[in-house]
Amino acid sequence: MNIHLSIPDEAEVKAIYEAYRIVAEPDSPVICYKDLNQADREKIVRGYQRFFRSANCDGQTVGWITVIDRESDPDVNLGFGLFPEFRGRGLMAQIIRHSIFTFYVYRQPRALSTTQLFITLQQSSTNLSQ
Repeated sequence: MNIHLSIPDEAEVKAIYEAYRIVAEPDSPVICYKDLNQADREKIVRGYQRFFRSANCDGQTVGWITVIDRESDPDVNLGFGLFPEFRGRGLMAQIIRHSIFTFYVYRQPRALSTTQLFITLQQSSTNLSQ
């Protein structure tokens, strides 16, 4: 499987926004993307392009991932999601592994033990599945 992370284009931002809105998590957006005014759409696109990466497998955009490391926070925040049609195929585990590798190799964050990062992943997976 060929995994590639990329900055989402506007169409991918719209798809990510809507997929996250539909799951109705406490921090999910509530307004449909198409109902936003142009200024709000542009703000969302800029924000998503800053923090989100499209997860592409074998040339198809299958989901998204964020890895946020703030020095003021002892934890690394890893967020992720798959579009419904790609769930249940074992893709997310491989995307997460790829993302962690990319994060550590290219961003060189502060030192964290593998155990700390693994526990964060476990908690994120549990929260998303409920």
